[in-house]
Amino acid sequence: MSVSYTEPVLSLPEDLQKTTITHQLGGGPSVFVMDVTATSPAGGGAIVQTFDVPVAPGFRQALTMSVMATNPSGTSSAALASKTVDRTAVSSSGIRR
Repeated sequence: MSVSYTEPVLSLPEDLQKTTITHQLGGGPSVFVMDVTATSPAGGGAIVQTFDVPVAPGFRQALTMSVMATNPSGTSSAALASKTVDRTAVSSSGIRR
C-alpha cells in the first residue's frame, strides 16, 4: 500500500515537527505505521510512503488511513481517508483467480 500526501503549511516557520501515519482495518484498533520527520519546519513537502497492509488473499476489508501532523509542543491534527482493500481475486497461493 502506498500513501501520498502534502504536509500542511503552518503559520509559524517552526511549527511542523513530524507526521504520523496510522491505519485501521475493518473498524479494528488503530495501528501505528510510521513517523515521518517534516521536510522543513514550515511544512509543504510532498510525502510518499509504502508499507504492507495485512489483508489475507481471498478477503476484502475496509481500510482507514490517518495522517497526523504534530508541532513541537505536541499539538496534533489529523486527516483521514478510507478505501476498500480487495484481495478476493487472489488465492491463498498468491495467484490471481
